[in-house]
Amino acid sequence: MVSETNKNSQDQALEERLSNMHEQMAGVTSRLDQTERALDLERATREDIIKAEVERRIREAEQRIRKEIESEYADERAVMDKERQAIDRQREEMQKAFELMQQKLVTETEQKIRKAKDEAESHFLGKMAAQTEGFLRLFSEMTRRNNADIQGYLAKFKAASEDAQAAIGNEIKTRLERIFKNEQSKNRQIAELVRMIFTQKRERFLVSEEDRTGVHNHLLASLKFNEEEEANYKKALETVKKYRLQKEACRLARKEQHKDGHGRNKIPDDMVRLPEILVYPEECIGHMDEYREAFPGETTEFIVPVSAKYMVQGYRCPVMVRKDDLYQKFHTAPVHEELIWKSYASNKLLSQIEVRKYMDHMPFNRQIGQMKRDGLVLARTTINDWHVAVCDTLVPLYKLQEHYVMRGLHLAADGSPMPVVDNEKHKTVKKYIIEYRNIDTGIPIFLTAVDIGNGRGKEVIQAQLANWSGLALMCDAYPGYDWIKKTGRVLCRCSAHARREHERALKEAPKASMPGMLLFQEIYGVEEIIRHENASGSRITELRNELARPLWETLHLWCMNEILNHDRHSQMYKALNYVIRHFEELTAYLDIPEMPLDNNATEREIRAMVMGKKAYLFCQTDEACERAAMMYSFFGACKVKGKNPERWLAYVLDHISNTKDEDLYKLLPEFWEDIK
Repeated sequence: MVSETNKNSQDQALEERLSNMHEQMAGVTSRLDQTERALDLERATREDIIKAEVERRIREAEQRIRKEIESEYADERAVMDKERQAIDRQREEMQKAFELMQQKLVTETEQKIRKAKDEAESHFLGKMAAQTEGFLRLFSEMTRRNNADIQGYLAKFKAASEDAQAAIGNEIKTRLERIFKNEQSKNRQIAELVRMIFTQKRERFLVSEEDRTGVHNHLLASLKFNEEEEANYKKALETVKKYRLQKEACRLARKEQHKDGHGRNKIPDDMVRLPEILVYPEECIGHMDEYREAFPGETTEFIVPVSAKYMVQGYRCPVMVRKDDLYQKFHTAPVHEELIWKSYASNKLLSQIEVRKYMDHMPFNRQIGQMKRDGLVLARTTINDWHVAVCDTLVPLYKLQEHYVMRGLHLAADGSPMPVVDNEKHKTVKKYIIEYRNIDTGIPIFLTAVDIGNGRGKEVIQAQLANWSGLALMCDAYPGYDWIKKTGRVLCRCSAHARREHERALKEAPKASMPGMLLFQEIYGVEEIIRHENASGSRITELRNELARPLWETLHLWCMNEILNHDRHSQMYKALNYVIRHFEELTAYLDIPEMPLDNNATEREIRAMVMGKKAYLFCQTDEACERAAMMYSFFGACKVKGKNPERWLAYVLDHISNTKDEDLYKLLPEFWEDIK
């Protein structure tokens, strides 16, 4: 009994000790949890402190480097600022000099006109005095004769005097008009030079809504409209105004969204990345074993240029035999050849040379200098021979592109002179390269007429368009295209040229030219509405006739009324007369949905040739002029279709010799697919 009691007491004591141990373990566990939480908190706090310290040191380093750079380049910046100020002063002085020159020429013109007028009057008075003296002598002689003879001679003298007076007056008027016209032409040329050199070249025209409304109200009050015409005109104005205000509201909304700035554009992900350069704090340099990297940190990326180097690509043709061939028959691949036989110029190099000249406007001599700096020495004659070989290879493709352009129903045309060296005359001769653009596809073709003539006359254009059977052609006011109307086709004139004449008259007559500029702005607003609606086909014709035609008719009526108030030698008269003479052609686009309002797209394509002329100045031969037209045609098509011209040309040079005639069209930029 006692033993059982002792055993129970021992068990009870053990249970108490076990419970105490459990309580102690729970306390230890809770303390461990508290310790872990404290450690995590301390670790996070330390990481934040370290990160903040690193960011602080980075900012201090950036500020220190910025201050060092600013102090290092402070002198150079001061020198550049002084040079910039000197250039600005020089530009202002030159502008003042040109303005003084213009004023001087105007003054000289007025003096010449007064002098010519005085000389003409003195000459006229001298003749009248001589006639009077002769009359007196005649009268004194006739008094001795009978009265009938005197009356006859007096009548003849009176008629001769009136004829002489009229002839002298007409001669004076003709001379004064000729002098005034020549001097006005010189003044306009000087004004254009001043504008091109010193002032803005853009033709932007800004006007407030209040002034716009006032001008339109004045037109409604001054011009004679019937009720239907006035209603159509007001409807067109309201529609264009509604779209203009909506467009301005969208612009302000976008501006409000990006008012804090968009920052730098992101570097494309597909660009090749170089190995990162690690920038350590100054404290770590030389003591890297005492530090460890707490976290990677941020990476700042910059774009660096990589020098273009030329390398040599070898092609080896090993002689192979079959292992089981007892006779050891040799097998070799044909020797690899590029476009030019026995030349070390690869097709990629040839395409790069062509693109640099006709797209980047780098003449061959500049390319030779750049290649020399990169370690490749070439002669001018070598590159010229390569260029001739490339163009000779592409002639069938050029003829095919001309065929595809000329089969378009709607064409646009524009031309630009290309100086060509005449070795016999030892000077350059102006020859023309004419661009024809298929409006339906946007593809251009540049053509020359060295075998027909030097210019762009009617015969040249007729020869180039002999195979065209389209419906309408867009061009400027050059009369060489007027024959197209006689063939039953529609001739459309460029509205941008008509507007440009009014824009040039702004300085001469700002108030008088205001209605014309505003009406052109409203007409262009109709085209913006069409693009905004993404209209096509009959919907374009409907919108143009509903909105643009009333504006054109108002412009035409205003021009006919306003032209009576201006001198026929003034720029304002020229602008008004342009609209009146070409009104039918300017409005022909209204019924042709495919035809644009102006010829700006064609002029943009011809800009590459104009920029190239400024770089290489002229062509050495007529054949070189034809080759230039060929390259501008191909690269213009690449630009329209968004194709890489260098990759396209390299591909064509690789495959044109193995392409069948019926598949040759697949090499045109219009149909070529770039497989990267």
